[in-house]
Amino acid sequence: MFELINLCYLRHRYTYWARHGVKGPNYVDISEFISKFTDTCIGNYRRYGRIYGAYFFTNNWLIVNEPELIKDIVVKDFQHFPNRYDMNLGQTGLSSALFFMRGDDNWKRILREELNALDTDFTYENLNQCQYLNAVIDESLRLAPPLASIQRECIRDYKLGNTGITVPAGTNIEFQPYVIHRDPELFADPDQFKPERFLKPTHHPYAYIPFGGGPRLCVGMRFALNEMRMCIAKIVHKFEFTLAPGFEMDYFTGSILITPKQVLVTIKNC
Repeated sequence: MFELINLCYLRHRYTYWARHGVKGPNYVDISEFISKFTDTCIGNYRRYGRIYGAYFFTNNWLIVNEPELIKDIVVKDFQHFPNRYDMNLGQTGLSSALFFMRGDDNWKRILREELNALDTDFTYENLNQCQYLNAVIDESLRLAPPLASIQRECIRDYKLGNTGITVPAGTNIEFQPYVIHRDPELFADPDQFKPERFLKPTHHPYAYIPFGGGPRLCVGMRFALNEMRMCIAKIVHKFEFTLAPGFEMDYFTGSILITPKQVLVTIKNC
């Protein structure tokens, strides 16, 4: 009898989204704990689309990777969705930027010319005005955002735009920057490193969210960007660097943090 009651409970629990017409797996997906979280996110996006339901043990989750709906949640109705976790960039952004800044591409020449014009006068104001430097950083954070998942908790029932979905109080809402940033409908050639796309951006403002958005934007964003500007400017101004022979980027698994295990480069003076 106990097994039957337990089975009925689990069937009811893990079919909540299906019973409300929302696509998604009717089980707890543990693959994110044993493989790359980003691979799981991309796989679910291709299978279920930009909006789908999921479960984490006994909690309901709703994944929302639609920029306009993200804007509603983090800006217009932000008071309904407090942060679930703090964001922490750490050194992941700089490490990823060094990886993408490999080779001797045309964009690197443009960046070095822009920095040489400052003649080592790398102040906050000057670096903040360097269009190409900031485009390189933005493109690095697009391809490797510090977090693969940004989460909010719904504290009262909420109608999700015109989707027909009512999100019940207590549901965790998840945005996945890694997925959104690689959506070919939002960014042409999404797997290619093209800083030029940020010189005159045409994408939806909430298609690019490495630090979240709205009033609860990551409080450390300005510090992290300033740190990246200064480090990249000093490295590119003085050194040429290429990836170590045979090196391939690998990230830690089982975490929503996109953290490189290591970045090996060969450096020489300009």
